[in-house]
Amino acid sequence: MLTKLYLVSYNTIQFLGWSFLFYQMLNHLAGGGPVSELYAATATSLQIFQTGALLEILHAGFGLVRSSVQVTVQQVWSRWEQYLS
Repeated sequence: MLTKLYLVSYNTIQFLGWSFLFYQMLNHLAGGGPVSELYAATATSLQIFQTGALLEILHAGFGLVRSSVQVTVQQVWSRWEQYLS
């Protein structure tokens, strides 16, 4: 039961975070902000919630979800690859 509560909390926080990021993006663009400055306007939120996604690897590793660790690492890596280049 505790595992389920944790996963629901994690997913809720991630959902709210990505929703907030979407709001920031829309607010920036609707306010006339240029696309070239969009990253600067949303960088902190993006970094926080993208980093939070690393927990998905631990979720698979500890067996909290039925996902394969290898597949989860590949999925998370594909999202992180652009930041590490």
